[in-house]
Amino acid sequence: MKTRTPWAVIFCIPIVITSSCLLDTTGRVCSWFISDTEESSMGDTLKLAILKDTQHYPPYTRNQAVIRYVDSVGQAIVDAQTMRPENSNFKYDFTVISLDTVVNAFAIPGGHVFVYSGLIKACSTEAELAGVMAHEVAHITNRHGVQAMCNAGLVGFVSKVILGDSSMIGQILDGMLMLKFSRDNEFEADSCSATFLNRAKWNPSGMKNFLVTLKNLYGDTPRYFEPFTTHPSTTDRITRAIREIGRLPDTFKNDSCLYRQRFLQVKGQL
Repeated sequence: MKTRTPWAVIFCIPIVITSSCLLDTTGRVCSWFISDTEESSMGDTLKLAILKDTQHYPPYTRNQAVIRYVDSVGQAIVDAQTMRPENSNFKYDFTVISLDTVVNAFAIPGGHVFVYSGLIKACSTEAELAGVMAHEVAHITNRHGVQAMCNAGLVGFVSKVILGDSSMIGQILDGMLMLKFSRDNEFEADSCSATFLNRAKWNPSGMKNFLVTLKNLYGDTPRYFEPFTTHPSTTDRITRAIREIGRLPDTFKNDSCLYRQRFLQVKGQL
């Protein structure tokens, strides 16, 4: 079965947009003026469209224990971050996609994060999986996708969806293939990931360890990154990750906080 992977590995596109978006002189969206309710509405609509596309995004349903486990890891990350906490209008959820050949994760508005089964199988420890998921959550908390969507000319499409025109959803998803994200966005998400892991009592090296795995699998510039010309090299990300991790307390920097055995037990149930 041919698959499409519109989001790069450990790279999300949180679409936070509204018809009343404000732009500054640099073309960046003032995303903080977008309400949680508006973003949640947009995210819910897109999530339904994704789940209906079972050819490209087949939902994982084989083992409920795996589904609960991934969600529990995600919720622990959410509880650890304070940048954008849950409220009555904004909730985070985590969905597993059943594609073992795709080492990937992505996020959409409203706190919806999707994790491919191939990503879980590529990880060696719980801290690695948590590091990738924390990276995705960080993109949401920092609203990195807004600027990219506006620069790509998708504002009009998204506004129409908010107003109820569901025919635009496919064009939005296809349009996101060409989005370009800044190196600073990726470095910031990596930095936040390490911080979130440390706060949640995981070894923050889990995030760096998965970047090493990523480089071993795909080289310094994975094939998924080809459309994203501003994306940093994996080596640069590893170097910066080591520096960021070094700034964190040593409390959880031990092998026991990688939670290898607990992860392998769940991984074996995939």
